[in-house]
Amino acid sequence: MDKPVQVALVGAAWILALGACTLGFLAWQRGQDGAAAPPSAPSQAGAPAAGGYAVNPAGQAACPVTGQLLTVTSATPRVVYRGETYYFSGDRDAQGNDARTRFLMDPESFLQRRAGP
Repeated sequence: MDKPVQVALVGAAWILALGACTLGFLAWQRGQDGAAAPPSAPSQAGAPAAGGYAVNPAGQAACPVTGQLLTVTSATPRVVYRGETYYFSGDRDAQGNDARTRFLMDPESFLQRRAGP
């Protein structure tokens, strides 16, 4: 085999390996975000957690960013932060960031705003 062909094949192998690693990381990260118990779990259906973001018996929770009351499903965006699960609306800001992304940029500002002075 010619040297340029070998270099091209090795480069293609590296690109495929990098793509597989990226996909594996993204799947792992999505598994970490969705690792919370389903909304029907007894631990979340009881009294609201600190800040009032727990899933109520009707399967609803408030978005800490927008304040909207959401019906929680398995597809609802969520984040576990400091042991609490927070659910988010799909609303986007002027820059195109969804509520979950805005929360992850500065979670304490949203939680302090909700708690009040």
